[in-house]
Amino acid sequence: MAEIIRNKDDETVMVKKLVDGTKVLVLFNRNAEKAAMIKIEWEEFEECCSMKVFDVWCQKEIEAFKDGISVKLSPNGVALFVISH
Repeated sequence: MAEIIRNKDDETVMVKKLVDGTKVLVLFNRNAEKAAMIKIEWEEFEECCSMKVFDVWCQKEIEAFKDGISVKLSPNGVALFVISH
């Protein structure tokens, strides 16, 4: 089961650790009218340093910052990522 690591205002962030050590990160913008910029810091789910981030919907690796990622989501948008070292 995924763990909710943030649930405030109009955003929810969930993470699930897989058997091989990678993690699945899901971001939800629950606002039906406005886009949202959601920033996730690695330390929020017990990671550090630079991580590899694979965008499942776009089927490509995306650039991540040393301390996390920022994602712009459309109204009611959802993003799904696989995070690994």
